[in-house]
Amino acid sequence: MVYPVLSGLKWLARGFLVFGVILLVSGLFMAISPETVERAASIHHSDSLLSGRYSVGPLERYTSSFTVPTTAGSAFLDLDIRVLSGGNRDIIVSVYQGSREVYSVKATGSFSDLIQLPGPGSYTLVLDNSFSLVSRKDVYVQATLRWSELRIEQSQVKNNGLTYMGVGIALLISWSIIHSVYRRSEERPESFDSVLLELAQRKPVEAGGPTVNAVVKLEPHGVTMRDVSKIVDAVSRARKASIYAWKPRLKRVYTLEVRAPRDAALTAARDIVEICERTRRCRASIEKIREEKHS
Repeated sequence: MVYPVLSGLKWLARGFLVFGVILLVSGLFMAISPETVERAASIHHSDSLLSGRYSVGPLERYTSSFTVPTTAGSAFLDLDIRVLSGGNRDIIVSVYQGSREVYSVKATGSFSDLIQLPGPGSYTLVLDNSFSLVSRKDVYVQATLRWSELRIEQSQVKNNGLTYMGVGIALLISWSIIHSVYRRSEERPESFDSVLLELAQRKPVEAGGPTVNAVVKLEPHGVTMRDVSKIVDAVSRARKASIYAWKPRLKRVYTLEVRAPRDAALTAARDIVEICERTRRCRASIEKIREEKHS
């Protein structure tokens, strides 16, 4: 469990460093900047246009006009329509901006939609039964105009520059202490057998995804072929993966090919890299991952 603790210290120190620098720089700018700030707020409105049952005779159209305010940033027409009776229980629903049609659909039975309107202006909602020669349509309509208004306000706020600078300095001091502890701990590599034993006790990964081949290059710094065999045996048993290792006679770099379902193969490849990092007796990197092709 030593390696996860050291890794956690490493990331904690980096977080303190990043946030410390951000707060320190932000505090410096805030200390010399004006204290007037602008806040933007989006105010949402909902206006009911139609609600109830409407009768539209044959060759007739029912219209309802509404306006989207000039202050609207975005506007939507929320429609819920049910054709209750008449012929095929259908009616044409259209929306016009001025004389320009911006929406049209033939609604049958129950119909609902949220229509985005082009922008501010005058609109007309039309229930069109002019295509029907004999059938009167009874239509229940719930039409709601939803629009948002962007408001920008100026206000005076207390300058927190000195506070930010103080917190930033405290984080940088904490980073320095944790980084020092991490560096001292990092100088003591873990034993080869203890790392392999911990690997064997980890929870297995559920195999998922297509079968892939992950190629790992391993450069020894004190490991022998016997040690490489231990790595292959431990990782293959822990991750239920097939691992093949070889080394050209005149070269120092080993090639390890991991074959397993994608999740298990990636985990096994990362295990090999972790073993080298923790023991410092080798250096490993994942070179490539390729999916097996089946004929």
